Amino acid sequence: MAFLSSRLGTQTAMQELLPLERLPLPLTNLPGLNEAAIDALGRLRASPDFLALHGERGSGKTHLLLWAAFANGGWAPYFDCAEDPNSWQGLASLADAPVLFLDNVDAWAGQPRAEEQLFVLYNYRKNNNLAWAVSSRTTPGQCPWILPDWASRIAGATHYGLVRPGEEELAAILRQQASNRGRYLPDTLLHHLLRQEERNLAKLVPLLDDFYDWLSRWHGSPSVRQWRRYCKERDSG
Repeated sequence: MAFLSSRLGTQTAMQELLPLERLPLPLTNLPGLNEAAIDALGRLRASPDFLALHGERGSGKTHLLLWAAFANGGWAPYFDCAEDPNSWQGLASLADAPVLFLDNVDAWAGQPRAEEQLFVLYNYRKNNNLAWAVSSRTTPGQCPWILPDWASRIAGATHYGLVRPGEEELAAILRQQASNRGRYLPDTLLHHLLRQEERNLAKLVPLLDDFYDWLSRWHGSPSVRQWRRYCKERDSG
């Protein structure tokens, strides 16, 4: 079960810990929305905790983990386990990270070797007082883990269930994001975003940021017409 001796040799397997085009996400959550999870993530660098977030698609798991990875101007490894079902082979390269974020860890459920590596990683980080957080769509107890040792360890993590923003809450978050940029988000464009784009904070917030950057280059004003023009250029480029 030991893999830590091969740490340096497995670095290549997880080279893309964070896509280079991803920028630090500002925290765009409303008061009362997932506050306990946000507070715990914000304190994670100062404590050897093991956190487990869970929530349905669009509840903000990725958004919060990416925010935490860049908390206080720092950086910590973030990895989306769902991007490659075999990427667990590179877990050794992350063993010594002072703080670590594994998104969609349930994508590895049912893979004996992957779960074994997670179990060993858990023991190593616990023994070395290293903090980390994982996320899944369902509670860890509902994930189809097949390794009892790992299932019991993740069940013992500090758990936070995330609440998916409703339409009004998501609208308020997007307005807040525009305001943070010193920009105005007209209702017509807001309604278009809520109807036509995926309601996923980790995708929609940076997309809106990119749109405003694009508008600044063209000295334009936000509108549905400009959004469609932006999307056309983005998709063709």
